[in-house]
Amino acid sequence: MRRKRRRGGRYRLLITMIILVAAAVVVFRLAAGRRGSSAGTKAVPDSTEQNAAAAAGNTADPIAVTAGSDAGSASGRTGADETALAETADPAAPASDEVAAGESAAAGAAVSSDASTQSSAEGISYVHVPTEIEKGRDYLDSLDQRSPSEMEYTIDLRRAEYAREKERKAYVDKREQYRRTLEEDGVWDQFEDYVLLGDSRFVGFDVFGYLPSERVLAEAGDTILAISDRMESVKELKPRYIFLSYGINDIGIGFWQTAEEYAKAFSEKIDELRKENPDAQIFVNSIIPATDEAVDGVPVWGKIPEYSEALRKMCSEKGIPFIDNAGLIEEHSDMYAGDGVHLQTEFYPYWAQNQLLGIYDLKNGRTSDGHMLDEQDTDSSEKDGK
Repeated sequence: MRRKRRRGGRYRLLITMIILVAAAVVVFRLAAGRRGSSAGTKAVPDSTEQNAAAAAGNTADPIAVTAGSDAGSASGRTGADETALAETADPAAPASDEVAAGESAAAGAAVSSDASTQSSAEGISYVHVPTEIEKGRDYLDSLDQRSPSEMEYTIDLRRAEYAREKERKAYVDKREQYRRTLEEDGVWDQFEDYVLLGDSRFVGFDVFGYLPSERVLAEAGDTILAISDRMESVKELKPRYIFLSYGINDIGIGFWQTAEEYAKAFSEKIDELRKENPDAQIFVNSIIPATDEAVDGVPVWGKIPEYSEALRKMCSEKGIPFIDNAGLIEEHSDMYAGDGVHLQTEFYPYWAQNQLLGIYDLKNGRTSDGHMLDEQDTDSSEKDGK
């Protein structure tokens, strides 16, 4: 009887040990899964593994695999792709055939080249990580689609763009050197064969004694309508250069309701000047804005930038040099008169420099920022520059 009891006890002990071992295996697997989940996203493969895989004929894209793979997650690639990706599995995970096959299938789903992110029914996600190698490969693939003539055209275009930008920067430096020479009180000696047409702001060149009165055909309150009245005086002087500066009164009276209407009317006055003075080169100044305090008194002056931009576009269409004073007035914003509209005497030498730089740009066939003029009515002698 005792022998039977001992034998029964041994059986119970054996069954208990089997249960404990099975429980330990389950706990071990759960722990391995948690370690993989807390590890986050593993980048697979690294650059060394990519090179090895490429040498073996592996075409899988570089990916990042979220840990916690399962056999039922998603179907994937077979062959070399699955083998290469299966090798990246957590070494602590069980090495059974079923688990290895599940991890290989999940990793294969992650390398789909048609989607950057995939998710399985279990919530496992696979995020595609683009690399510089991929970008370079895509660029080379796009080049393969081009014909030799297209490739040659693209190369020539890039070379031309580089050459133009290099020339532009060189001209900007050269222009700045010329501007510095004008600062040495030599600016007024450069004004020859010119006429100034404008409003009270241009009157300052005469009132402050910088230029002779007969060359400054400007009056306080004038608008572009006064150009017709000055036509005979301009013809008598036979100028080579005609500088125009209007706008503060034109906008103030509100005769032109939109900037486009004003630019159109200004264009017609320029046509009149060209007809009567075919040998003269016309320049249009941008409209110098009023200060914020002045705009508070006359709100319509707040539209000055809009009207000035319309003049810029008009000049571009007609091939008329446009003298941009925006940067000049920003640099010398402390030189406004008390009314916030007119300018102090110290401002006029700088404004004169800007007029002469307009001539300099014209002679070199460029705009003030160094770009080539698209179309410009200049004689060949003026394109040589100084």
